[in-house]
Amino acid sequence: DAKSFRVLAECVAGTYYREADHTFYAVDKQQAFYIDTIARAVKPLRTKSLEKFRFEVHDGLGYALDADYCYRFGKRHRLEGGARLNVSGKQ
Repeated sequence: DAKSFRVLAECVAGTYYREADHTFYAVDKQQAFYIDTIARAVKPLRTKSLEKFRFEVHDGLGYALDADYCYRFGKRHRLEGGARLNVSGKQ
C-alpha cells in the first residue's frame, strides 16, 4: 500500500548499525519489508504481528523484531523466551 508505506524511523534516526547506509526495514498497512538499496531489492517479510514490528540496534547490528521473530539482514529467526533478542548471534 503506497499511501501507508514508511521506513521505520529507528532505521534512519542516526544510530549507527552495520550496513546502515543501505539496509532498512519498512511497513505499510498490510506487511513489513526489508530494503537493500545496493542490491536494489525489496523483500516482503512474513509477520503475523505487524503492530509489534519494530527496529532495534544491538552490538552494532540492526534487527527488526515482531512478537515471535527477529530479522537480521531480512532473514527470520525465532525468538526464544518471548520477545527477547539474543544478541550473541545464536537464536
